[in-house]
Amino acid sequence: MKAGRLSVRQVAFYGIAGTVCIVLSAMESILVPVVPGLPPGAKPGLSNIVIMLMAATGQTAGIFFPVLMKSVFALLTRGASAFLMSLSGGVFSALVMMFFYRRHFRNISETGIGILSACAHNTGQLLVSFIYTQTTALIAYYPVLLLFGTATGLVTGIFTAVLLPRARQLAQNFFQSSE
Repeated sequence: MKAGRLSVRQVAFYGIAGTVCIVLSAMESILVPVVPGLPPGAKPGLSNIVIMLMAATGQTAGIFFPVLMKSVFALLTRGASAFLMSLSGGVFSALVMMFFYRRHFRNISETGIGILSACAHNTGQLLVSFIYTQTTALIAYYPVLLLFGTATGLVTGIFTAVLLPRARQLAQNFFQSSE
């Protein structure tokens, strides 16, 4: 395998990760209308668990592939604005995850990274909303998004912390084997 090229295993892994993101996103779309008290347009962000596990296990070469897959799914099922919101939030969130996992911050837990990345996700979406609508009044919604991001990031971080030992083992076994 040449440097800079993805192996067949990596492509398969990123495709599976993207598919899991799409399934979790679709499940959220079904569940959100029946959950009371959610802010308008808010989703729990369960697919971010997959991205966070990828960042935590060092599988960052293709971390934006599942983000893009989920965003294209949003485009096909909910339109262009949903695509832009999903893509911006996913990219901001993944960048935060990669920063903290690559820097090996010892004093920040998975829940801390989950909260920071969820708030980054909401920030990215708010920026796109502002560009899309040219409405500065959206800034009033930011505290609500940060509060919701803190709650959902905590849940994402807890799930990641629980799944991480097994994810590390699976990633090591998957990528250690020869093609």
